Amino acid sequence: MGCSLIGTGYGMAVPAIQTLAIQISPPHRASEVTATVFTCLDGGVGLGAYLLGGSILAFGYANVYLSLGLLTLACTPFYYIVRQAGKADLKERIPEKEFP
Repeated sequence: MGCSLIGTGYGMAVPAIQTLAIQISPPHRASEVTATVFTCLDGGVGLGAYLLGGSILAFGYANVYLSLGLLTLACTPFYYIVRQAGKADLKERIPEKEFP
């Protein structure tokens, strides 16, 4: 059950992140943005597994899950700030009739 939820989450998040990254970048940089997104994704998954595996041994599952949940909540306002800035920049580059 857990694996299907993780797979569903990645299946929805990765294309959305890639689309957002491409939308806010210049059109001639789309291939570089795609490469950067997937490089960071792969690096984050590998490095995260290594670091969190050691953290679990040192602090236990409950403490690691709690700290990651708090980190996620702390990053939420940052996401909305960056997203609003991206929307404003996107509106400047795309004519109003084409912007959803």
